[in-house]
Amino acid sequence: MKKCLRLLATLVLAALAFSLSVGAITILGQSTSDKVIMTEWREVGTIGFTVVLDEPVDVSGMENLYLRIYVDNPDNCYATNNGQLELTSAGTCDVEESNINPFTLDWQAGWNEFAIPLDEFAGDCDMTRVNYVRLYMFTDGMNCSILDYVAVGNSSDDMSVLVKNDWPLPEKPDPNAKKPDIVNLEAKGKGSPWTAVLDNAWGDPMDISQYDSAYIGLYVSNIDKYAPHLGGGQIEFGSAYIPDAEEDSININNLPLESGWNYFEIPLYTIYSGCDYTQFDHFRIYMFFDSPDEEIEVKLDYVAFGPEGMEVGEGLANTFPFVLIKPLAEREAEAATAAEAQANADDAGAAESTTAPQTSDFSFAVSATLLAATAVTIVALRKRKK
Repeated sequence: MKKCLRLLATLVLAALAFSLSVGAITILGQSTSDKVIMTEWREVGTIGFTVVLDEPVDVSGMENLYLRIYVDNPDNCYATNNGQLELTSAGTCDVEESNINPFTLDWQAGWNEFAIPLDEFAGDCDMTRVNYVRLYMFTDGMNCSILDYVAVGNSSDDMSVLVKNDWPLPEKPDPNAKKPDIVNLEAKGKGSPWTAVLDNAWGDPMDISQYDSAYIGLYVSNIDKYAPHLGGGQIEFGSAYIPDAEEDSININNLPLESGWNYFEIPLYTIYSGCDYTQFDHFRIYMFFDSPDEEIEVKLDYVAFGPEGMEVGEGLANTFPFVLIKPLAEREAEAATAAEAQANADDAGAAESTTAPQTSDFSFAVSATLLAATAVTIVALRKRKK
């Protein structure tokens, strides 16, 4: 009996040791049939992915980060040699971050699979509570990317959970097609962090190279919630239709913003970097906030251009030689007029649909009356013949 108990105990311990040695892969993010994580086709800017976790993951005792991702043209990324693969414990980029240079990996056109040692990530991410993963690589030429999965674990783990899916590519755009206009001129939200993004892009580039300064009216409901430590913010002028390419920018931290309306001038010669103002086609403002409870509102009054030193303030948009974004009051008036016209059109349509059956009923009644009269006439004629 004692020998049997010893044998049983030995088997239990062996099974326990085996279960401890064969752990489970932890998937941080992956595409599904409901949502494929991809960067759509683009000629410039960045490709890659961002995964924000609802609950932090302790990766401190794990060996590798496992990544399976599609990149259409890695050579276009190698040409820029600009990008990072990041882990953070702050729920956003650039804070409590550890990273590696993705160009040390052997990228191939198509699907790529990597097992990256976690001890190669350098920085100050708290590996016991990772909650953010990002890969970005700048591209110089048409490109797209699709994430299959990003996971963490050990080489001894059961890899069967890493099911491979070759997700379909988005349709490649016609390079000669006109790009659609993008207009996002206000944002509301809360969170820690929460990012307000005001974005305006247009398919037909314009030449504003004759102007010296930009003049902007910007509303921030509570500037005290602005969070430079979570990413800060920028005002950007670009000539590549998308952010982070052929761009000039100014750091929001350098502007004396207050809660409420702010009107200010930006001399463009002070921020010259990469924007071709003869092909200007993109304007963006982004700001990080630390406001988990209070809703923050950020919106534009107007964006205009002109010679340096003009007066800037509320109600002065029509004094500038060129207005890119109409004043808020004018936009609101146009929106109200359009809404009223739509309501009148809807009312007219409803009235027409209501009266249509009445016309049909009336026609049917007239037809029935004529038919009855005809029948009476025929009966009368028959009686006369007798």
